[in-house]
Amino acid sequence: MKKRIKELAAFLLAVCMAFGSVGATGYAATEGEETDPVSEEETDGLNAEEEAEISAEGGPYYVVYNYNYPASSGLTEKNKKVELPADAESFTIGENSGRENVAGYEFINWGGYTSNVYTDDNSVDLNQFITDEIEVASGTDTAYLEANWSQIITVTVDGEETTPVLAGNSISAPVVSDPKYTVEWKLNGSDFSYAFTPGHSKTGHVTELSTPNAYNITKGNPVAAFVSYWTPVNGKLIQIVNYTGSSLSFDSAAVDIGASYLVGIVSEDLAELSSGKTSDGKYRIQVSADSVPTDAAGYNSYDGKDNVTYYQITLEPDDLQRIVSLTFQGGSDVDFKGSDGTSYGNAYTVADTDVADGATIESIFNGTGISAERSGYSLSRWKYTDENGTELDPSKPLPEDCTEIICTPVWSATINFKTNYPEEWDSGPSLPSRTEEDGGSISLELLDGDERYQFLGWAASPDAAAPEYT
Repeated sequence: MKKRIKELAAFLLAVCMAFGSVGATGYAATEGEETDPVSEEETDGLNAEEEAEISAEGGPYYVVYNYNYPASSGLTEKNKKVELPADAESFTIGENSGRENVAGYEFINWGGYTSNVYTDDNSVDLNQFITDEIEVASGTDTAYLEANWSQIITVTVDGEETTPVLAGNSISAPVVSDPKYTVEWKLNGSDFSYAFTPGHSKTGHVTELSTPNAYNITKGNPVAAFVSYWTPVNGKLIQIVNYTGSSLSFDSAAVDIGASYLVGIVSEDLAELSSGKTSDGKYRIQVSADSVPTDAAGYNSYDGKDNVTYYQITLEPDDLQRIVSLTFQGGSDVDFKGSDGTSYGNAYTVADTDVADGATIESIFNGTGISAERSGYSLSRWKYTDENGTELDPSKPLPEDCTEIICTPVWSATINFKTNYPEEWDSGPSLPSRTEEDGGSISLELLDGDERYQFLGWAASPDAAAPEYT
C-alpha cells in the first residue's frame, strides 16, 4: 500500500506540471512577465516532504481477530476488527481483541497467515507484523488472526484438582513417595500404570476429545480422576472382629462383642496383637501368623491415606490367653533379682504373665525366676495375695477373678540366747537357738534365781544396763 500511495502522489504532480494552471491560484506567465510563486496552502498538489511522509507512514492497517469459539460454547460473535496503531514501533497482539474465555476449553494462541503464532501478550514489531501478515499474505490492509482452542481435561488426584491436561497431550500417573508403602493407581476406576493419550480430533481450530477409550475420557466426560491405593512395605494392616465372647480393649479403645477394630500395621508374626486384652484384664489375644487370610479384605483409611490394603481376622474364644500380673513388694532393705542376676530394687512387676490351664499360684510364681535378698535375714517363704488383699493358697489354681498376684517375701532370723549366769554359779541350764519369722512374736523363758540373785529379763545388747523384755 505504501507503493501505491507514492505512485498516486507522483501522478498528481505530473498532471499539474503538464497542464499548468490547475491549482486554485496558479497561472501561466506570458513571455516577459514575472510569475508569483504558488503557496503550498493554495495547491492540491503534494510537495516532496509530504510525499515522503505519506510514503513512510502508509496505512491505516487493521487486524481481524477470528474467535473460532467451540460450538458448545453458545457464543455467537465471530470476530472483531481492530485498527493497528499508526505511530508505534510495536503493539501487543490480542490487545482489544474482545475474545472471551470458554468454560472447558483453553485458548492456545492466534495463528497468522504465515507459520507464526501469537499469544495475547506478545509484543511484536509493527512493521514486521505488517510485512508478515498483510503484505506477504495478500497485499491488503488487513491481517487475519485465527484463535486456536483445546478442550481441557480436568485431572484430580485423590479428589484434589491438580494441573489440567489439554486434549492431544499425554496423561501420566502422579509421582508420590512414601518409604513405608508401595502405591498403585486407578484412573477413572481402572488400573493405571504409566501414561495414556486419549483419542482426539481437530475440527477447524478446535482440538477436542473424540473416541471412547478404556478410561472413559471423552468429549462428554473430560475428566481424569486418579485414586491411590497403598500397601505397607513391612507387615500388614490388620482389622479384628471380636467374637471372643468378651469385650476387648486395644490401647484404651473398647471393642464390643461383634464389633470390628483397625489395629494398625502388624508384623508378620502378629506379635502386636498381644497388646489387645479383654476389658477386665484377664485375657490377652494370642493368634498365630496362619490366622491371617490369604486374600485381603479390601481397603481402609489409615495413616492419612484413604485406601490402604487390609486383612481381617475374626477372633474366637480360643484366641484368648489367660494372663495375670505379678507384683513384688519388699521393705526398703530388700533387693529383688532376676534369674540373670539383674537387680530390680525393692519393688518390681511382671505384667501379663501367661497362665497355663490349671496352673497353681506357686508354678506361676516360679515361672518368673524372681528371688529376694535381705542382709541379716534368710528367706523363709513367699506370701501371695490378690489385688483385694485376700491371701492365696500357693498350691491352688489361679482364681478366675484374679488379675494380680502380690508376692511378698517372708523373712526369718535366728535368735541365740546367752543366759549370763553369775560367775559364782557353777553352771545353769542353757537355752537352744530359735529361728523365727520376721514380724512374728516369741515367748521368752523366765530363768530361775536364788536367794542372792533374781532374773530381771532379756536385752538385745550385751551392754544393756536394764532389761528390754521382761
